[in-house]
Amino acid sequence: PPGGTPTSDADGGLDESSTLKLTADEQNTDQDFGYTGAGSIGDRVWLDLNGDGIQNPDEPGMGGVTVTLNLDINGDGTSDYTTHTLTASDGSYRFDHLPVGDYTLNVTQPTGTSQTFDGDGTLDNDSQHTLGADEDNNDQDFGYQGHGSISGRVAEDADGNKTITDPEPGFKEVPIQLEADINGDGIVDFTLNTITGPQGEYTFGNL
Repeated sequence: PPGGTPTSDADGGLDESSTLKLTADEQNTDQDFGYTGAGSIGDRVWLDLNGDGIQNPDEPGMGGVTVTLNLDINGDGTSDYTTHTLTASDGSYRFDHLPVGDYTLNVTQPTGTSQTFDGDGTLDNDSQHTLGADEDNNDQDFGYQGHGSISGRVAEDADGNKTITDPEPGFKEVPIQLEADINGDGIVDFTLNTITGPQGEYTFGNL
């Protein structure tokens, strides 16, 4: 295969050939050949908080998102190989040891989001790329914006009734951190940080 390096053949020569002597009526099914590629594809799935399709410094990666890789090695439009991975806590992912071929990446869209970016601009959770020999393609990013929000207020419960009501004063500039487990596996997939406003108010939007 183009861009492949032999890793195994039946007679151990690693020369892309195997020599054997067949005896009468022998059924020899041991003529296997293994190859590995030297290319890679990957990058990042991120939470696009403002929905502009640009990875801003304060926008976190989304961990635990499923990315599927399909390879069409001979260009006939049929998937010859499929594999899956999950994004790391910073949203990164990578497929290594790939040969030359036509690749399609597919992201399982996180629930409650809209897509804002993908590598080929189609916004269909897919990105297609033809990988050359020994190519490291690190441009396959996917962005998603959420539509939910979490908000509240940090204030002095002056009467101790466990309910914050006016005119109980708020505490401003209190740090608040939000931890998100987007796939329910008990692992924090991203964090967001903010501080309370003048009346102790805070909001995390586009979740």
